[in-house]
Amino acid sequence: MVEPGGLITPVAGPPPRWTWLFGHGGGLYSRIGAVLTAGVVLLAPVLTPVVDHGGSTLFMVVAVYSLGALASLPGRWRVLEPDERAVLLGLLVLFLAPLASLVNADDLDSFLKTYERFARFLLIIPVYLMVRGLRLDLWPFLVAGCVLAGPVMAVVAWHDVEILRYPRALGAYHPIVFGDIAVLVSLFLLVWLAATRWSLWHALLVGSLPAALYAAVLTQTRGAWVTLALCLPIVAVAGVSRRGQRIAPVALAALLLSVALVWMAWPTLKHKYDDTLRNYQRWSEGEIAMNSLGNRIEMWKLSLDLWREHPVAGTGAGDFKSHIIEARKDDGAEFILDFDHAHSIYLHYLATTGLIGFIAMLFGLIILPIRFFIRAIGPPGSGAGEPQAWAGVVLVTAFALFGLTETWTVRSPLISLFAILLPVLMASAAGRRPLEDR
Repeated sequence: MVEPGGLITPVAGPPPRWTWLFGHGGGLYSRIGAVLTAGVVLLAPVLTPVVDHGGSTLFMVVAVYSLGALASLPGRWRVLEPDERAVLLGLLVLFLAPLASLVNADDLDSFLKTYERFARFLLIIPVYLMVRGLRLDLWPFLVAGCVLAGPVMAVVAWHDVEILRYPRALGAYHPIVFGDIAVLVSLFLLVWLAATRWSLWHALLVGSLPAALYAAVLTQTRGAWVTLALCLPIVAVAGVSRRGQRIAPVALAALLLSVALVWMAWPTLKHKYDDTLRNYQRWSEGEIAMNSLGNRIEMWKLSLDLWREHPVAGTGAGDFKSHIIEARKDDGAEFILDFDHAHSIYLHYLATTGLIGFIAMLFGLIILPIRFFIRAIGPPGSGAGEPQAWAGVVLVTAFALFGLTETWTVRSPLISLFAILLPVLMASAAGRRPLEDR
């Protein structure tokens, strides 16, 4: 049974950060949940990119424990604000929507394997209910995890490229996964720098931020680099909204080190840029074999063709690989591998789940969460805009941009990391709202 003390109470001011160590916030379930969740948040940025099944294990630990919060579901649901309920309902619809594609699915086994990954989106709901009831700001634990993750990823990337002689740093999984997480860690550190008051702890950025960027460069992941560039304006706005912060020395040091890093990595960046142009030229001339960019363009074209055939429900979640094989056999397509996804969440959802799944994905993963975080920031000049809310905006925006060229919803590490960070940042941002905004 979950103790009433674990539920949310409308107390003025921000939630406590450390007093839970001494028994604050209800009974045994809440205290164990606080320690467990804090540990998961701390370790998630560090272990997910470099340890096989690290992120999935961390998420499943906290998800299974959070099921105990369902014992007091009515009470926990009543204290949520409409914006919070909308996000959770959006995730529920996101989980259910692919079921409509069963009417056209050809491979039931592949459907079930794909749908198992979607279960993580459903499990976000009990995780959020548990974390929200703790009234614990987990943002400091996330920052600490990102500070640790920077050097760890840099060492792994260096080992992959310089010792193992891989052409790209790949961590425990793949260069795209490694690069996306390295960029996300960098963005969270930048939010910490821009939207919080200066302290000696910010000096840790001098070592961690360039290290995370170094790892991102060695992955040669173009989508990650583009995401970093497009999310920097959000960080800048966060810094301006939190005017009066005295962080110039650390900001200058981190900036100079990062510029130096980019200068040293320029040959790698330029090579990747030139390679992209060459691949596009080869594709335009009809050469697809061993051409990663050409393959993606062809898969995007195939996705649109599949969507036109089944516009409402799609061809069936999990069926994409079979259509790749069919296109290769019947049309002579020269795809490098039998991909099971379209390298774009938008086109993948359109092709496999139709408009039903596509719309559910847009609202469940992007529109409703970003709406929640923007409202948590508050209007300009209101003095609101805690870093937790800005970090949430960065999280949703980054994953939306990752999704342009990568189907991260079929990659367990990225789904697990998103499923950990979304409820944690939502709960931290919601718990710090002033009473007049409730």
